[in-house]
Amino acid sequence: MRLYPQPLNIADDEGFVREKDLFGRAEYGAKLASFVKAVEGSATVILDGDWGSGKTTFIKMWMGLLRKESIPCVYIDAFSIDHTDSALLAITAEVLDALEEMAEASGAQVEEGRLRHKLINIAALLGPSVARAGLRLATAGLVDLEAFSGISDRLKSATTEVLSEVPDGHVDILEAYRARKKAVAAFRSSFTAYAKSVSQARDDAKLVIVIDELDRCRPSFALEVIESIKHYFDVEGVVFILAMQISQMEASVRLANGNVDAKRYLEKFYHLVARLPARMHEYRHDEVRKYVSFLMAKMVVSVPTDHAKLSEILSNVAHLRKMSFRSLERVVASIALAGLGNIGRDVYQDIVVICAIIRHEDSDFFRKIQSGSASSEDLLEFLSVRRWASRNGEISYYAKYYENLIRALWCPSGSADNREVDLIVQELGRRSDVSGPFRWAASQLDGLSSIGN
Repeated sequence: MRLYPQPLNIADDEGFVREKDLFGRAEYGAKLASFVKAVEGSATVILDGDWGSGKTTFIKMWMGLLRKESIPCVYIDAFSIDHTDSALLAITAEVLDALEEMAEASGAQVEEGRLRHKLINIAALLGPSVARAGLRLATAGLVDLEAFSGISDRLKSATTEVLSEVPDGHVDILEAYRARKKAVAAFRSSFTAYAKSVSQARDDAKLVIVIDELDRCRPSFALEVIESIKHYFDVEGVVFILAMQISQMEASVRLANGNVDAKRYLEKFYHLVARLPARMHEYRHDEVRKYVSFLMAKMVVSVPTDHAKLSEILSNVAHLRKMSFRSLERVVASIALAGLGNIGRDVYQDIVVICAIIRHEDSDFFRKIQSGSASSEDLLEFLSVRRWASRNGEISYYAKYYENLIRALWCPSGSADNREVDLIVQELGRRSDVSGPFRWAASQLDGLSSIGN
């Protein structure tokens, strides 16, 4: 049993293929690729998408599209490197490693050795820990290499080299600033040369660097990443795509810098925001239904033979409540852990699915279900069954079925306006504890912790 869906296996040069492009984003990907090819100079683009909206999958397909057109691409998972002290050093190392791999694969001649060594050393020198040490040195008026305890011998050597032009090893604040400025210029120059060697020095060559998962990083690290891109990597022919939820990044800015205008602050670091299509309204329900069916098949052990009805519940409620795809994964994981496939009666399977959605979306209402204090009207309002539309725009069969089922379970003395529902209620024994099936389902889900990845 999987608690989250296995990532799609997308080959490096595969691009958008119908079988894997579940949400039909190929056209948008082609437009974004055309933009990148048309850009002159450098550019930083934010690919803005909600949490769980499929940014990573889109990015990997999109990079394959670029590679088909011989545009070199580098992918960096920022979340996987945010344990480091220096975002600049981490990004530099990731980019250089990726460029060398591409060069080896293509047989291109890359300037290695001293140029790579220089980039790494300067990146380490410009990192935050060394900057703090440098400030202490400047105010003391002396260069004392013992102040660099914990920094590698290679970095000590690089530091000495940068400061070697200062007479007698003495340095003041102004000289420290000049040395750092010189190091920044040297880094940008060296990076430009290195990038061009991979891009085969064509006049129109582009290098695309995608940084993903920024909105999952520590706020301080995420901000250091975007600041490093602006100050050190903003060079001719390099296009950065930053995949993130921009509202989350704005929250990081406020956390780090206090009550500032976060939107205006971020605008200093990018040229354009490209919004990942949030599933166009007229197609969104079909996409949600398709993804729910995919999740049910991949994640739930012993999936019922006919899980179309279960998918219909989840897809309709997810559509109306604007649940993200990541949220859908969490709900289906809860359903899997509750042992849905081992629950005999279909009606109990239905109710487990409904309660799993409630548990994820509204904890207060879930507690009312547990205590038996929820009413049928409360539940119908949450599910919004009257807004479930079929493909022809009419109220769907499933909407009528679930409305009748819920009303019948809460009012067993009446006759359901649906023969199938009436038989179900009779089978359940028209029990006096009319909310019993829902309380039972809630108990199956109660001990499950929230699942994340």
